[in-house]
Amino acid sequence: MRHQCGEKNIEEAGDAYRDHGVDASVEPFIKDMAEAYGWADIVLCRSGALTVSELCVAGVGAVLVPFPHAVDDHQTRNAQQMVNAKGAILIPQPKLSVDLLAETLTDLARTAAGFWTWRRPQRRWLAPMQRRES
Repeated sequence: MRHQCGEKNIEEAGDAYRDHGVDASVEPFIKDMAEAYGWADIVLCRSGALTVSELCVAGVGAVLVPFPHAVDDHQTRNAQQMVNAKGAILIPQPKLSVDLLAETLTDLARTAAGFWTWRRPQRRWLAPMQRRES
């Protein structure tokens, strides 16, 4: 487990993982996101434009929890694009719970293809955007 939580939450997050016997690296900020995405089997994160773009380029699947107060709910639309490309699962923050997250991750891990089928679809989704910019 690798968790970026911001400086003010480091102690609380680290304690929570230790209390539950989870071996986790808790960091205030991850400097090398390419390395972090390469290391990850799956990412749990918000769905801002930069984050979604990084996930697409890295080809890593995600469980996306859009920030509910984002202007014009753009994070939900960003997340939905990855869901449509079969590169993510969207969980609205009001529905997010420990039980739902555990169930979602367990289902992904049980699926034979599971995490690994997500390694390419996002790159396909990104291709039309690259063509428009050329």
